[in-house]
Amino acid sequence: MDVQIPYQLAVLPLYLRMFLLPWGLSVEHLLPMPLWFWCATGTVLVVAATGAVLALWYDGVGSRWALSIAAAALTLLPTFLMPLNCIVAERRWYLAVAFLALGLSPWLARWRRVTVPLLVVLAGLTMLRNRDWRDELSLWSVADPEQPRVQLYLGNAHAARATAGEDTAHHWAAARLAYQRAWALDPGGDLGQRAWHNLGSVRFSRGDLAGAVRAYRQVLARDPDYVDAWLNLGHIARLTGSPAWADSCYARAQRQARYPVHRDRVQLWR
Repeated sequence: MDVQIPYQLAVLPLYLRMFLLPWGLSVEHLLPMPLWFWCATGTVLVVAATGAVLALWYDGVGSRWALSIAAAALTLLPTFLMPLNCIVAERRWYLAVAFLALGLSPWLARWRRVTVPLLVVLAGLTMLRNRDWRDELSLWSVADPEQPRVQLYLGNAHAARATAGEDTAHHWAAARLAYQRAWALDPGGDLGQRAWHNLGSVRFSRGDLAGAVRAYRQVLARDPDYVDAWLNLGHIARLTGSPAWADSCYARAQRQARYPVHRDRVQLWR
């Protein structure tokens, strides 16, 4: 919590930039740096928004605008309190933008010569962004490539296409490159571990059992409790006619299993 609040303050200027200039969007953005500067800027925005809400409310004339700012702020409030798997995500700003647009509606109605062309431009940008969101591969392909989560999910999207039989050579190769990139960006973290484990699965799907074993063992070297790696090693051991090795891997997976899905997979594969 003590880290999350400064982080979420720091991303408020980025969200405001998205509202004023909705271009260069990404499903996940890099955290703005230097952190202290953007945290201070976000704090100023919070103070200014609070003052604007109070001033407009007591003035009476701008009560609708005050309510829209307050509603937009309330939609972002949970991000300051709940654990997040990514610090910056444009989708958290969508509902807040709707409330701010409602607050602006009286002024936009008066300035039709500006409003109509602006709405045309925004409609075009929305159509372009909807194309990005049409499936996982298109979404992660246009996301920030310097984020390990982006590379992990991009690899997953390519692997899903390959598994479905769509241009398998291309998608397996693209999945492998994305997983390697995710590992390079987060070599000691959870996302990097997941990427390297998935790389092992790609090698397994391509018939490279030795390469898959190396990948799973590399994951286990960093995290000996990685249940999926033990399960997949056991599966390879069983396929290659090594029942003792398979039983050892499954037993280790059984001991480390924390979720029912892992225990069920052990029972299914043994």
